Amino acid sequence: MLTEQVALYEVHQSVRARRAAMVGDVIVAAIRGCGSIARSAYVAYQQRRSSRALYEVLSRLDDHVLHDLGFHRGELRSIASNAASDVDEVRVRAIWMARGL
Repeated sequence: MLTEQVALYEVHQSVRARRAAMVGDVIVAAIRGCGSIARSAYVAYQQRRSSRALYEVLSRLDDHVLHDLGFHRGELRSIASNAASDVDEVRVRAIWMARGL
């Protein structure tokens, strides 16, 4: 009887240790995931700031200067967005939106 209790206690301790290790792994994965989300959000924030700053500079130019540069005033947001982020990503997003995806 005592040996059964000792064996059960050892099994119980083993299960608790495994559960603690699994919980620790889940916590580490959650923290890494949050870090990844935070980094992505920060990069997007920096890109928006850069895009907004470029748009403000370009919007101060008169129409003749924009024409000399080969731009139309209606394209300024797109130009600023393309300059601040990955151009291919912006094009893919535009294609998806055009196709209703």
